[in-house]
Amino acid sequence: MAYINAASSADFVRVLVRVNDGTTPVEADFHASGVATADTLEVPALQDITITNTPSTFRWKQLDTASEYVVTSVSTNSISGNLVLDPDTFFGANPGGGEADDEGVFNLSNDKIKIDFLIGLSGLSTSDRYIMGSGYFSNVAPAVSADSPIWVSPIGIEVDGDYTAGSAT
Repeated sequence: MAYINAASSADFVRVLVRVNDGTTPVEADFHASGVATADTLEVPALQDITITNTPSTFRWKQLDTASEYVVTSVSTNSISGNLVLDPDTFFGANPGGGEADDEGVFNLSNDKIKIDFLIGLSGLSTSDRYIMGSGYFSNVAPAVSADSPIWVSPIGIEVDGDYTAGSAT
């Protein structure tokens, strides 16, 4: 059995984001041989990340059985995590520039800009697995405290539609 390693520098989780252009995203939109393409925002300093796929269910009972019946319905897909704030990543390198790396996480969320994302589960070398989709940043809530004197924020992506899984090329 093989495991998906995310613990060595060659295998770190990578999250790449770009502004949705109205088309279905493909891997080449985000990177070439592991290097992020122009106008793509690479989200650094993730503390954790959770990829959720939750099918809805419909349950019913009948008088002729002692157990419930269930069928699945549409899924709710979302991503959540926490990140240490970097000024350029969070506020953007050129707010108003229109691209993900210009806008930053805060502006993409605040302005409700639809994004495409690609998450490399253990980097983006050839054959590394990824999950990709489209959606909107959510749950952005920067916080600082005496116990945690560096700004951190939860971050979420509310996924619009299905995930696509693949292997990096």
